[in-house]
Amino acid sequence: WFAFDQEGFDNLEQALEEGGVISREASKNIVSYRQYLKFKKFLIKPEIPFSDSFSQDDFLSHLKKESEQINLNIPDNIEFKPYPYQEQALKWLQFCYKNELGCILADDMGLGKTKTVIALLAYAAKGPNIVICPSTLLANWARELRTSCPSIRFSKYHGPDRVITKSTLTDTDLILTSYGTFKNDSTLLSEFPWNIVVLDEAQKIKNPDTELRNAVSQIHFRSAVAVTGTPFENQPGDLWSLMDFIEPGFLGSRDTFERELNGPIQ
Repeated sequence: WFAFDQEGFDNLEQALEEGGVISREASKNIVSYRQYLKFKKFLIKPEIPFSDSFSQDDFLSHLKKESEQINLNIPDNIEFKPYPYQEQALKWLQFCYKNELGCILADDMGLGKTKTVIALLAYAAKGPNIVICPSTLLANWARELRTSCPSIRFSKYHGPDRVITKSTLTDTDLILTSYGTFKNDSTLLSEFPWNIVVLDEAQKIKNPDTELRNAVSQIHFRSAVAVTGTPFENQPGDLWSLMDFIEPGFLGSRDTFERELNGPIQ
């Protein structure tokens, strides 16, 4: 196998396009070769016609059909009964986790997004996982974990005496930390292969040019969940930044998104 940095992969993709190996028509919003490699397990099926290019709308239609075929799994160890809308969200989260996809949980404030994510962590039943949130929400996360799923072993990585090692992670399922702490210790925290990464109040990374956004983009994970009541606050480009963290490349490059969507909308 070969490893490429982002620039190297972009150059390879461009070469494949120029050589006619893959094609992209702007009018059809063609899914990139990068995304094809990741999602081909959904596409190479007898009932799904394959061509060398396929639209993102077609892909999303197939993805939705796949997600509807899975059964909701409500973990036995959670101490609350999810509302129907939480069950719907949890089913989608479980589908994304199972298939190593990222997603945005964008329910309004007060609808129990934290509990829904805790149910996902209980479903995953493995670690290490990490929740990154504003420092003001660390106590709330700790309280919700103790009351909603006491069996999840968690610890805070915050404050002047914070310590984390690989051996530490064997004794815990979940690490709680703040955006400020993560930004300061991003090199250390990015060394660990996280199972699920949760960004609470994920609009904190809406600006792709900030030091924080660049720091979180270095983290390695199986699946990521961006939790926010405001997936974009000022412009559609905010949504691109969130989506490009949880599922890099899915909405295209920043320049393409700006030219074809954000610019015309504004």
